[in-house]
Amino acid sequence: MGEGKIRSYKDSGVDVELEDEALKLVVEWCSKTFGLRRDVGSPVIPIAHFAGVVKLSDRLGLAIKTDGVGTKVFIAQLMGKYDTVGIDCVAMNVNDVICVGAEPISFVDYLAVQKPDPKILGEIAKG
Repeated sequence: MGEGKIRSYKDSGVDVELEDEALKLVVEWCSKTFGLRRDVGSPVIPIAHFAGVVKLSDRLGLAIKTDGVGTKVFIAQLMGKYDTVGIDCVAMNVNDVICVGAEPISFVDYLAVQKPDPKILGEIAKG
């Protein structure tokens, strides 16, 4: 790589080690609530997997995942091309559900916007 090139996540402003440290605290506190549910709704797998799975019955669980597109929306803004944002959002969530051995059967739609723009939101939905 040439001089001035980004060579790691940390060089680009993403501190994975700091994120891991923060996540450990979140897991620690959330795990304390696991004993509050003994049957339906109790966690099936530990936190820190790609998606959560809660018990629905002795033979059935529900995988739950929510993930945003992160900084990819900035690239979409620069390009004026938003249809790829929707594709990416669905793909990342589906992939994370598959990673815990579940079949993606439903999707929760959530868009956080400062000011709704029907054209842009339509392009995101199209993707």
